[in-house]
Amino acid sequence: MLARAGHAVTLVARPQHVKAIRDHGLTLETAAFTESLAVTATAEPSGVSDAELVLFCVKSGDTVAAGHEMGLISRPALRSSACRTASTMPSACSRSWEGR
Repeated sequence: MLARAGHAVTLVARPQHVKAIRDHGLTLETAAFTESLAVTATAEPSGVSDAELVLFCVKSGDTVAAGHEMGLISRPALRSSACRTASTMPSACSRSWEGR
């Protein structure tokens, strides 16, 4: 919906998904409409390191590693949010990001 509203959107995904998004756009299907959106896609986590907003959606077991790769460690609000998301491993979050 952000892309549909005209905001710049960058997705970080696995290479096969990046290729599909680049080739065909991202398809948004709702009860009211189906639309293909042009968004930027990259397989490189650093592709969002300077983003104003990151919607960080990974499986909880991948939270800490993905946070490190995306350069989110130095951003306290994001670090805190990611750790709350990883509720199955809160001690791993505090150990992994402590002092960084």
